Amino acid sequence: MSLNVANRVIVTLLAAAVAAACLGGFLSLQGVLYPDPKLYGLELAATISNLKDLSGTEAVGVAAVLIALFFASAFLVGLELRPARTRPYLVASTDMGDVVIERSTVVEFIEYVGRQVSGVQAMVARVSLQDSGGLAIRATVTVDNKAVVSELAENVREAVIRKVEGQLGLSVDQIDTRFRMNTRRSRTVVK
Repeated sequence: MSLNVANRVIVTLLAAAVAAACLGGFLSLQGVLYPDPKLYGLELAATISNLKDLSGTEAVGVAAVLIALFFASAFLVGLELRPARTRPYLVASTDMGDVVIERSTVVEFIEYVGRQVSGVQAMVARVSLQDSGGLAIRATVTVDNKAVVSELAENVREAVIRKVEGQLGLSVDQIDTRFRMNTRRSRTVVK
């Protein structure tokens, strides 16, 4: 999750920098912005100051490229800054309206059901909607190192399918279960 946030921040900052550079180049091309060599560094200032010397089709071409890059960068910044939207799952559609369940609620319910199975210490689930309309569930289940994984796998699958289809009214097409053994032993401290 934090890597995704870091990626979004980096992409947003890069796109904003490209947009600012394009705007600066366009303003310099129009003769509005005159760069200070001390502020921008000698090479960049010389490059920007050369833009005002362009004329005719060269100036139009450079202006078109700068405008296109500016709007593409601004669009990318807008995409990165928009809030993430998740589509709720449709349970039933009637004359009176639709019955939907939010994705986060489905995930929390599946994790709760998995933790209720005897021998399961923790469960983390990811849920996606298949083209058929059913759910595909990927679960990571943490169990004690003495657990019989084959039995727990079947118990978790049966419990999740029964509860999701029975209580939520959603069909389950696939459950992929990954098991992790909890090898940490609790230590008792005697004083």
